[in-house]
Order: sequence, then C-alpha cells, then structure tokens
Amino acid sequence: MNQNKVTIVTYVAVYHAEIGDYDLLADYLGEQGTLADLKMFANVTPRTESRICDLHKTLKGMTMEEAENKFLDHASRFETYGIEPIYVQLASLVMYARI
Repeated sequence: MNQNKVTIVTYVAVYHAEIGDYDLLADYLGEQGTLADLKMFANVTPRTESRICDLHKTLKGMTMEEAENKFLDHASRFETYGIEPIYVQLASLVMYARI
C-alpha cells in the first residue's frame, strides 16, 4: 500500500472512530458541508475529501473501537510514527528540527 493510500485510510479510521458510521457524518459538518469544517486535518483537498468519504462509507457497521484499532494499525506504518521532533535554536539564530 503506498504512502498516500495509508494516509487516506488513516484519515478514514480517525473520522469513523470519532463520528461513527458515514450516515452520521452530516450531523457534524458545518455550513460548507465539507470535512474541512470538522477541522480534524489541515489542507484536505476536495479530491482527498471525496476519497475519504467513499472509503468511510465502506466502514458501515464497524464499531468506533474497531476503527480506532484500524487507525493505529495504519498510523504505525508511517516512517515517523512515534517520533516527536525537537526544535532547537543555535547561537547563530538558525532554527533546526531534529528527530
């Protein structure tokens, strides 16, 4: 599974773990009626949002706990899973991010 697919599946699992089945999603959307209204993820493109919605529909009947476990399974596949960046400023006033 490529990195982009893992990212989308991870998004879907988060939405399902937080909201439940897809048919409940409309109750959570804002005035624009988009996933961006939920403010769970920044910079979700309309194409990505469409893919998330399509995949979210396939999880109907999955419990929130099962979705959370699915999220953890997919999130753990990211190269940076469990790593927290540390930002330091050197005397030269240049910011560095290190893992």
